[in-house]
Amino acid sequence: MADAFISYAREDHDPAARLAAVFEAAGWDVWWDREILAGQSFDEVIERELAAAKVVIVLWSEHSVTSSWVRAEANDALDRGILIPALLTQVTMPLAFRRAQAANLITWQGQPNHDGLESLILSMEAKLGPRRRAGAAPGRTPPTPAPATPLAVTPPPAVASSSTAPPPAPGTGTGTGDGTRPRSGTDDGRPVAAAGAGATTVSSSGDGGATGIVAALWGTTEKRQRTLIGGGVAVALLLVIAFFTLGRGGGAPATITVRPESLDFTVRSGETTIETLELTNDGDETARDLRWSVTGGRFSIANSSCPLTMDPGVHCELSILFDASESIAPEIVSERLLIDSIDTGAAVVLTGEITGTRAFGIVPEAVDFGPVATATAKIVSVTNDGDTPLRVDARLDGAGFEAANGCADEISPGARCTVTVTVAGSAGGSAASARSAGLSAVLVVTAPGLPERRVALTASLLPVGDSARITGITLSGSTYVVSFETTGFTPALPGQHVHFFFDTVSAAQAGVPGRGPWYVYGGGSPFTGYGSGDRPGGANSLCVLVANPDHTVEFNTGNCTPLP
Repeated sequence: MADAFISYAREDHDPAARLAAVFEAAGWDVWWDREILAGQSFDEVIERELAAAKVVIVLWSEHSVTSSWVRAEANDALDRGILIPALLTQVTMPLAFRRAQAANLITWQGQPNHDGLESLILSMEAKLGPRRRAGAAPGRTPPTPAPATPLAVTPPPAVASSSTAPPPAPGTGTGTGDGTRPRSGTDDGRPVAAAGAGATTVSSSGDGGATGIVAALWGTTEKRQRTLIGGGVAVALLLVIAFFTLGRGGGAPATITVRPESLDFTVRSGETTIETLELTNDGDETARDLRWSVTGGRFSIANSSCPLTMDPGVHCELSILFDASESIAPEIVSERLLIDSIDTGAAVVLTGEITGTRAFGIVPEAVDFGPVATATAKIVSVTNDGDTPLRVDARLDGAGFEAANGCADEISPGARCTVTVTVAGSAGGSAASARSAGLSAVLVVTAPGLPERRVALTASLLPVGDSARITGITLSGSTYVVSFETTGFTPALPGQHVHFFFDTVSAAQAGVPGRGPWYVYGGGSPFTGYGSGDRPGGANSLCVLVANPDHTVEFNTGNCTPLP
């Protein structure tokens, strides 16, 4: 298992390869190449290597900040306290990772003397400890270091000169004369190897600092340092860089191209629409473990012909659905489609414009059928109050009524349709056997995405047998003129007749053995036996019931009507 795990976006392959070469040459085991052997599960390999790593170096760039893979790996490292971030470009790191100081590699192109690279190496040291490879690892100098033992390298035949400068003492390094940055042996408490006209020396007890590591790996223009490094090491390092830079196949890496680069949708509120994207692998390598997701909830993948593994030159299509079925007003929606794989990725901006307003009105908001003995129908009107066509549905919540929806077709803006509601009446239903029925139900009117509207329905079913019903009351002077009708009999005394009474008297008290008061009546309509002076306090309605010759009453055979 590796000491270090490098997390990066596919587009940052080259700097990741250079860093991996530096770390490996220094003695660290690094996992960074996302090549998975045939038969292996990519997710399992990633999780295993990530879990085993002692540090995770995350390379942030404009590509990696949008990569779901890099974010997931960085989250895992942050939770475990092993995250070492580095900036490849001038970007803002995701919010969760900004507390950690990032090494600045923005200007690093592989040069050995670079502050950001030094900072990164020192962070590696702090978490991993001394390197395992001699001469390549920066260690820590004790408080009182012993004098370094020079390792002399025999130079080629010397050029004649008037004098030869003695080698500088360990810990007092000077400029190298080849453009590398001068270092002082006391600037950070670590001895630094010096190079000049005399013999080249490398401290055998000190480590030379982070700069020393890189200089030893990459070389300088000094002939003696080239001799020390050796041609073989330099050639091997160049081959490593060329291997990762050019790619194993020698061609362009997998590149997913999306056409068009953005999608614009226009749809009326309450509707949906679908547009199609074409994906092509324009690279020379296979794009593996291809995935896609949408950042919001108004767009979704309706259909896909894209495989999880896409070979070079392969085309496929993604169908994107924009759902405005729940919208009721104009709106602009913007989301992103993210396409990602092990090797490549892309992002597509999705913009949807919703046009039109949807609304509807309903009249009346309540329907009272009153007492009914036969089937009776009433109309509920629905109006499209918006500026887009509307489809309306109607259903009944409750029993005893029927509804015929005349709004099944699309209603144009400003147009009206009707729902016919029918109560069957006692003559056609089982309610007659109970001699009373108070019915109630709700007509529910709906349109896609709009709040439902509810119309209360009520009715009183009259028995199929004898019944009486007040149809109207007027006031003539101080006299109530009460129009009424009877079914199944003609009021007559001493036979079957009717009792009139105010609603301050209950039905049980409106006939024998009740105490009333009630008014016995055996004549035809209108009834004029009561006047305003007879109206008791608190009375609001006048009621009627069918009465038998013994002046007992038949419950639920009449009704009550408000007094004027």
